[in-house]
Amino acid sequence: MVPFEGVGGVALNVTAVDGEVNQYGGFVSVFPCGGALPKTSSLNFGFGDTVANSVITPLSGDGKVCLYVYGTAHLLADVSGYLPS
Repeated sequence: MVPFEGVGGVALNVTAVDGEVNQYGGFVSVFPCGGALPKTSSLNFGFGDTVANSVITPLSGDGKVCLYVYGTAHLLADVSGYLPS
């Protein structure tokens, strides 16, 4: 369980399921909500793929994380740990 206070970041297992993409492929970027979309991906996927990756990300000021998808995919995110602030 992640505490409500004193957490600066989280370790996540993020999975993209049944990806649908164009000729360039798809990706997921994980970042603190309210921040700028990063210029890097957290995981990449192709058409019909199910792909998982471990991600460590900071939290926004109100304790949230956003996931941006280029392409289409169902997303699963499981917290595996947290980092103190």
